[in-house]
Amino acid sequence: MIATDIEQLLKKAVLKAAKKKPAEISLNEPSQKTFGDLSSAVAMSLAKELKRNPRELAQEIIAAIPANELIQKTSIAFPGFINFWLQDSAYTQDFGELIKKIDQNKLGVLELGKGK
Repeated sequence: MIATDIEQLLKKAVLKAAKKKPAEISLNEPSQKTFGDLSSAVAMSLAKELKRNPRELAQEIIAAIPANELIQKTSIAFPGFINFWLQDSAYTQDFGELIKKIDQNKLGVLELGKGK
């Protein structure tokens, strides 16, 4: 899904920029919508380990993210958060995958009004 795909892009970019495989990459919803749709603190966690400036590392990571159909734009927020704004088409793709799972009954029985 969207977060998993972006995590994979981010892992490759971190490996390219930092020359190190990240232990863990997590994406979160920012506290404010002005910071985008998703954000990651991977640059800050790696910067400590690599003894580098987190903002500079975040810039290198962003530069290493390949062009793709999911991410509309990125930015860096102090002290080194990487923020992602998603393309509208990313949500459409994600919704399409959900519908396929429903059609294949991979989510179990769905009953209207039951909240399942």
